[in-house]
Amino acid sequence: MKRQTTGVIGSILLIVGVFMPVMSVPFIGGVDYFRDGTGDGVFVLGLGVVSLILVMAKRYKWLVATSSLTICMLMFTLIQFHRNMARIKEQYEAQTEGNPFAGLGQLALDSIQLQWGWAPLFLGAIMVAICAGLKDERVEGIKYKESAP
Repeated sequence: MKRQTTGVIGSILLIVGVFMPVMSVPFIGGVDYFRDGTGDGVFVLGLGVVSLILVMAKRYKWLVATSSLTICMLMFTLIQFHRNMARIKEQYEAQTEGNPFAGLGQLALDSIQLQWGWAPLFLGAIMVAICAGLKDERVEGIKYKESAP
């Protein structure tokens, strides 16, 4: 029961997490991972749904694949975010060199931040991975076949 509960909660966190704010941008506000169906969150949403189906079908071995793909996707997106921000800031500094108002644009760039939506996404992926690794509990009073050595 613990195994299935862990998997269900993890899958639901993935499904709901793609709609939580993962980044804040000036003048736009919070941006979610789903981004109206155009973001990488679509893939993660699909993996969350597949994980939930696998948990309900008690096909736990396949959760290794869904959780691994989800974690890889999340890490890829975070790495791309940091790379793109560094490149954009570098280009901005080069283009506005000597401009007395360059500080205003730099302030706007510096205010682009990651938000709390990453927490449920990573937590969900980790819970799905834990579910894959947990062993089924034995219920007393039920006879189990003993496997031959």
